Amino acid sequence: MPFLTALLLALSVTPPVPISRAEPQYTELARDAAFEGVVAVQVIVDQAGEVRDPKIAKRVGMGLDEEAQATALQWKFRPATKDGEPASVFAQIEVTFRNTASHDVAWMRAAARTDDAAQHLRLGKAYYWGRDVTQDYAAALLWFRKAAAKDNARSESYLGMMYAQGQGVAQDSAEAARWFQKAAEQNDVVAEFYLGKALMAGDGVSINLTQAYQWLSLAASQPGQKAQATALLNELRPKMTPSELDAGKVLTANFKARPAAP
Repeated sequence: MPFLTALLLALSVTPPVPISRAEPQYTELARDAAFEGVVAVQVIVDQAGEVRDPKIAKRVGMGLDEEAQATALQWKFRPATKDGEPASVFAQIEVTFRNTASHDVAWMRAAARTDDAAQHLRLGKAYYWGRDVTQDYAAALLWFRKAAAKDNARSESYLGMMYAQGQGVAQDSAEAARWFQKAAEQNDVVAEFYLGKALMAGDGVSINLTQAYQWLSLAASQPGQKAQATALLNELRPKMTPSELDAGKVLTANFKARPAAP
């Protein structure tokens, strides 16, 4: 008998039992990478079977830790009992991210011959993440640039990430912010998150908390980077003056996405 179970029985405590499990949301980039992993979240399950105070015990990155935290809050339990009465206890929830992506690469040759920006983006992502091909940042850069020449927003986001991290190019925070700006203007959630983060930290751009609020709020309003953007917003708000916060809300409410260039 496991030690913890034996201890609970000795204390006349029955552990909580999950009765409803929420499915986690993939971040945009983790989905592109076909990433798999398990995030462990330590929580308190209260007397009503609700999850409180989730904390990450085992991380996997790519924004999935924040998504797992948000998912854990949606779980429901039959509460633990002590001496027959409902009791609050510590517990650990494991949130599993499973990859169901296809491994078919037959499309790649045809995609390389087409003039379609969406197919060039797909090729760029395959080389960037090394999905069923050898990871090759130079090849990824080539295809992202081809798609970005047609103002493909997600390709512009990837170029921003490559310049931000020095992947296949010299690291250049200002150039990264320029690409994020172009994509964010088209309401690309990845770019909105990273541009908001850059404006919050002054990474490649001047610090502007009002604009950071705008882009992070837009990212938090749609799936893909929601949990990450929400976490940064929670850090940002206490740093803002009331007037900055009001201005950020106005910018967010009045945002209209720029259509892709013809």
